[in-house]
Amino acid sequence: MKKLKKQWKKFKEIIKRKKEERLTLMFIPHNEQKIKNIHISNLTLSIFTGLFTMTVVVSSVLIINHTSTIQEVDKLKISQKDAKLQFAKIREEIQNMEQTFSKVRSRLSQLHAMSQGKKSDEDNYFGQGGAAVPMDIAQQTTFVQNESADESVPMEIFMLNRIINDMEISEKPLKDIEKFLEKRKKIIQNTPTLWPVEGFIVNPYGFVRNADTLSAGFNAGIDIAATPGAKVISTAPGIVVEIKKDSKWLWSIRVRHNYGYETVYYGLDQFSVTLDEKIVKGETLGYLGKQKDSSESILHYQIFVGIDPQNPMPYLSFIND
Repeated sequence: MKKLKKQWKKFKEIIKRKKEERLTLMFIPHNEQKIKNIHISNLTLSIFTGLFTMTVVVSSVLIINHTSTIQEVDKLKISQKDAKLQFAKIREEIQNMEQTFSKVRSRLSQLHAMSQGKKSDEDNYFGQGGAAVPMDIAQQTTFVQNESADESVPMEIFMLNRIINDMEISEKPLKDIEKFLEKRKKIIQNTPTLWPVEGFIVNPYGFVRNADTLSAGFNAGIDIAATPGAKVISTAPGIVVEIKKDSKWLWSIRVRHNYGYETVYYGLDQFSVTLDEKIVKGETLGYLGKQKDSSESILHYQIFVGIDPQNPMPYLSFIND
């Protein structure tokens, strides 16, 4: 405490001495006017000098800060321009996404309606047919006023929310379509869709003219020319219900399948299955032989639904596993 009082007393003495010390400024005119003397104490001069120095320092700092602020503002303006360009690109991408997803909605509605046996316009999973927001409206109405708050919400936010909502809604029709395809897959797997032998068709299904007699007759199947000894396979899974020898076609095999299908293979020289044997799709039935009255090896192939013969071509050309 004494030390503090001592320092304070010393400080007061310095102030007093500075106050007593004076600086005299003399103004001497060129004419005969009286010389003017101005006396300034060192204390006043020190205070003035200190204030001036402080003013210069503060002004310099403010000028530097102002310059930095201007530079930052310029940078922000450039960043704002870049941000506007980026937002414009994002807005365009979202609008393109909405248009693309609109097609997905429409196609998904059609597929779901087909799987349910309904017309496409009867399917209303997405509401209002899942139409997209028109581009011109989206561009004109860039922002939508939010009634619950004093702010504007971009139209693209509504587009994104709708896409997300529709993607969640899509789960149910996609599962329905998946179930439908599983059922169709089972049907196709049990449908005679394979080529029974590798070759080319020489006589189609329907009325054909005999090359020797030139008489027209009905062909209840198709005739496939192949190399002698070519492998003949079952075109669908089933049970061998008949194996018999024919004077013209050598051996023939009849296979019964699910869903009322039966297939018959004429012209085998050898067979590798037995009666009542269960076979899988693509399993070898035997090997193609050569007819006595022909220079070619021909497989006569027939498909029946019940007792009605079917044209095998649609099964071979358009239905795939």
